[in-house]
Amino acid sequence: MKFYTNPNRVSFGKWAFLMLTLLVSSATSLAQLTVTKTYVAPSSVSVDGCGIYCASLPGVTFSAADFTGGFCQITDVDVSITWAKTDGTCGAPLTGSSFHNETSFRFDGPTANNVILVQPNSYTGNGSTSATTTVLDQAAATMIGGIDPVSGTFRPNNGDLDTYNGTSAFGTWFLRAGDLGGGDPLCIVEYSVTITVSADNTLPVPDVASLPDVTDPCSVTSLTAPTATDNCSGTVTGTPNVTLPITAPGTTVVTWTYTDDNGNSSTQTQNVIIADKTAPVPDLESMQEIKQ
Repeated sequence: MKFYTNPNRVSFGKWAFLMLTLLVSSATSLAQLTVTKTYVAPSSVSVDGCGIYCASLPGVTFSAADFTGGFCQITDVDVSITWAKTDGTCGAPLTGSSFHNETSFRFDGPTANNVILVQPNSYTGNGSTSATTTVLDQAAATMIGGIDPVSGTFRPNNGDLDTYNGTSAFGTWFLRAGDLGGGDPLCIVEYSVTITVSADNTLPVPDVASLPDVTDPCSVTSLTAPTATDNCSGTVTGTPNVTLPITAPGTTVVTWTYTDDNGNSSTQTQNVIIADKTAPVPDLESMQEIKQ
């Protein structure tokens, strides 16, 4: 008989004690850099009956220190998961039906750009499995799924890892796992994330298409610095080419320069107009006639 549990009763508090092991490897070419980080559980993490994509495993974090020399822009992301699905428990598996259709995996990027790796019903079989290593690669020839899980390299089912291409790798990445029914848990041994980045040659993009004119009759003593958005550095604040205050009559063209952390620069101009159109006002309303 199949028993389903209330998701609210499933406790994942013990995960707080899991060790996060980061195994970092890298390979550098003239144009690309590849870094892999791995989370290894001290014992397999059991996900049982909590629902779809219901459990978030401890994340792996990539920072600028992992991608030196101006490498930043993602060109490829692959995910490897070592897991099993069994009747009974992860520590004491049984030989009954494993209901592989209940399994789900999702990959969550650092900016809430989430990609489904395995959706429910990707598998249709019930056979208990020992540790299976599944690599999710968008370039794979075969989509993940079938009867019972087998080791190999597959495309995600209903997700696209190329969504991450062109974005920044910096931040924490999470694997989320789900199991729709209790009594035959999903057991996760480890997962790894492999990110390939290329040199950052992308210019910061100004946040507004054009900057408004600033007009004053006498002088401009301050300007609000505009911003641009960079694919790797995030928000970049512009730097002006003038010294304030600006008092010269007429139009002064201010050039704002946006430079990201890898030295890529873009510019934007803004007009500062000093236009005194007010006639002088006499200090006295009228002058008395001077008699000789």
